Amino acid sequence: MPWLTVFIICWIVFFILVKPGMLKRTVLAGILAILLQFSVDYHAVQYGLYKINAPIIEIWNSSVFFVLGPVFTMGILFVQYLPKGDKWLKLANIFIWSSIFLLEELVLINIGVLEYTKWSNFNSFTVNAASFTMLAWVGETFLNPGPEP
Repeated sequence: MPWLTVFIICWIVFFILVKPGMLKRTVLAGILAILLQFSVDYHAVQYGLYKINAPIIEIWNSSVFFVLGPVFTMGILFVQYLPKGDKWLKLANIFIWSSIFLLEELVLINIGVLEYTKWSNFNSFTVNAASFTMLAWVGETFLNPGPEP
């Protein structure tokens, strides 16, 4: 049930914060976030780095509710709220989003549906930061959300 709860919370936050006029261009960021997450989770679980417990509906070693909840929605929102111009502001944004994602993982660990076996918070934060950096680059280079409609 925790995976479903996280899914619902993320979609509520998404509907509150999404910029509908930008959705058509930024939905690709959500899809890219899913591809990155599948790549990491599939291999990490295969190598025994961490375990995903009680996924309800499993898809490639992950919970479908995690994939379509936090991963998809945060990917879109991240690109929609990507700061323009200042590189330091972009770096701070990546740090903040990576920290939020890590905090969410820590909650899932405390609930018991995610279990680190040969993994750490530092590893997770590093992967999160790399993923958000890639999303930032794709968002700026290809999706180019530009000014709000």
